[in-house]
Parts: sequence; C-alpha cells; structure tokens
Amino acid sequence: MLKQNRELTKQIQTLTEQVAYLTRKLYGSHSEKMTDPNQLSLFANCRIKLATLIKNFRQ
Repeated sequence: MLKQNRELTKQIQTLTEQVAYLTRKLYGSHSEKMTDPNQLSLFANCRIKLATLIKNFRQ
C-alpha cells in the first residue's frame, strides 16, 4: 500500500509538471518574427475591408 502510494504520488508529480510545461507552450509568450519586411500582416487586408464597410455603412 505504501509503495503504491509513492508510485501514485510520483505519477501525479510527473503529470503536474507535464501540464505546466504544455500550458506554458500553449499560452506562453510567442516570438513571431517577420522575415520579409514587405510582407503584409495576416489580417491587414481584413482591416482594410472592414474599414471600407464601416465607411460605406455610415454614408
């Protein structure tokens, strides 16, 4: 019983460390570097279209 308790405690510790690591990988800060300065942002075109739609709606 004591051996099983130690094994389960170790397994809980390992799983807790894995969850912490994966949480940091998933939600931690990301460094996104643009290699081509002439490359547009992924949403740049969407922002332009949205601004045009809003402008047309207000007229």
